[in-house]
Amino acid sequence: MDTYNYDQITILSVEPVGEDAVKVRYRIMLETLYFCPGANMEVNQNETLITFVRCPINKICAVTNVANKESSGEDSIMVANNKTPIYIVSDGAKKKIYPQ
Repeated sequence: MDTYNYDQITILSVEPVGEDAVKVRYRIMLETLYFCPGANMEVNQNETLITFVRCPINKICAVTNVANKESSGEDSIMVANNKTPIYIVSDGAKKKIYPQ
């Protein structure tokens, strides 16, 4: 499954929603033949890892965290708040996005 790199994702905000979830608002670079249906999440004892999925427009790609279209036009995903730091994973490296 193809994924987006850091330079193709703009994280707009990361904010808690109650005690059980974190809302990640983001924008993916515009493409004509691909879209982002959401992200895949992996949780372990020390961290939560999310990877944004890059899917061809003529396919259905399964994700653990489905993208929601915001009224402002950006997308968002809800991530379970497991009281662990949240990282974006890209090309084997990770970047912390919550908490800052």
